[in-house]
Order: sequence, then C-alpha cells, then structure tokens
Amino acid sequence: MRNQFQKSRSTGRKLLLLNPEIPVQSFFSGARSTSFKLAHFNDYIRKPMNFSRAFKDGDGIYFESINVAIVNAEKDDGMMRIRKALPSRAIIASEPERYVHKITVNDYLRGYRDGIQAIMEKVKEHGGDFPSTEELLLLQQQFSDTNQSSWGILATRIIESGFTGKGVRIAILDTGVFKEHVDMAGRKIVTKRFVQDASDDDADGHGSHCAGIACGNADGSGMRYGVAHKSSLYCGKVLDDNGEGTDAGILAGI
Repeated sequence: MRNQFQKSRSTGRKLLLLNPEIPVQSFFSGARSTSFKLAHFNDYIRKPMNFSRAFKDGDGIYFESINVAIVNAEKDDGMMRIRKALPSRAIIASEPERYVHKITVNDYLRGYRDGIQAIMEKVKEHGGDFPSTEELLLLQQQFSDTNQSSWGILATRIIESGFTGKGVRIAILDTGVFKEHVDMAGRKIVTKRFVQDASDDDADGHGSHCAGIACGNADGSGMRYGVAHKSSLYCGKVLDDNGEGTDAGILAGI
C-alpha cells in the first residue's frame, strides 16, 4: 500500500452518499437490473477485515449503518445505469475514495507553524501586542509536567474535574491498541481489525498513543496523562502496520 499511497491520493474507487429517504431495496434492485453486484457490509461482520473482497468479487460494498456505498470506479457506465434505474436523488453525493495515513512529524510541525501564524495574525488584526518572551516562559512554566500530571491534564484542568468517563463509550479508529501497556492493564477493551495483511495489535504505536490520551490514566511512574480513564474503550484497527489505509476501512470501523 505504501507505493500506491505515494503514487496517488485516491484509490480509484467512488464513495457514494445515499439518500436515507430511499428504501435500501430500491438501490439494490436497481443495481441488480444493471448487473451491478454490491455486497452488504453485514456479510462480513464476523471477519470485517475481509470486506475488501467485495471489490474483487463484485463491484463494491454498502455500509448499512451509515448509508454509504463504495464502488469500483471502472464501473462508471454501470453507475450511470443505476442512476437511471433509481428514483431521483437516490445518490446525494459522490467523491473519490482516498488513501489515508497517520499524521507524521512533518505534518505536526506544519500544523504547529500554521497555528502560530494564525495566532500572530489575529493579534495584529486586533491591534494587540504579541506576548513577550517572559510571558511565554511564564505560561510554559504554568503548564509544565509535574510528578502527578502531564501539561495537557493541567492545561485542560482535567485534574480539577469530578468526571471520570464512567459509563461513556469511546471509539478509537487508528492503528489498533497495545492492550498489554501498563496503563491498559485490567481494562475491558473491545478490539476489531478492519484491514487485511496486518497484525491484530498496534505495531505502529499511534493508536495506543491516542487511546492513552483519551482513555488512559497514569503511566508506570504514576504521572496522569489520560482524560476519561474510567470509560469503556473500543479500538478499531483501520490503518495497517505502516499507519496507512483507505476511506473504506474507516467507514467499516465506524
């Protein structure tokens, strides 16, 4: 997938948003009338990582819960016939399916740079003065890590909140999760894999990192860095061991 991703931003397939007011049966009967073979995602519930077979064995897949379909783009002539067979506005919108990837260090730095520039422009726009070096250092000291909490917990004032996330279900769609991490020990974690040719665990670390921030509690030294540490955690592996995937994998996870 890495070579494919580097060559193109799109997979060559089409993502279709279907009109929820149109009965599903109408869409499938229209597809059958044009010899367009569309699979149900529910057919792959037991082994969701195998849903990509729908693009090899047929012309695409329909995600029932979110009313979205992804179809092979080379079947554009078939899509034209389906549009004619269906009631008007059965397909609300369509767009190319994309390759997706975890954020890289360079992506992070670009975002950080753009954020700083936006702040400076806002300050100038309102005729204010940009904070001095001393003021920035004071702010940094205010939100520095302590032995009990990370800067993020302090900056968002989580440590002062009585909410723990108990009774809340949080889904992390990423590269999976490392359930053996010290912070995840003893937690009930539901996991599913939605990509082929990948391990069941988090071989990359990005998903575990995100899960720790959202649902973790404290690391091995006792420093708290997680927010909703009593929430129920659902981890869908929608990116492979290289941190890459497609829109279809994310939709499957949803």
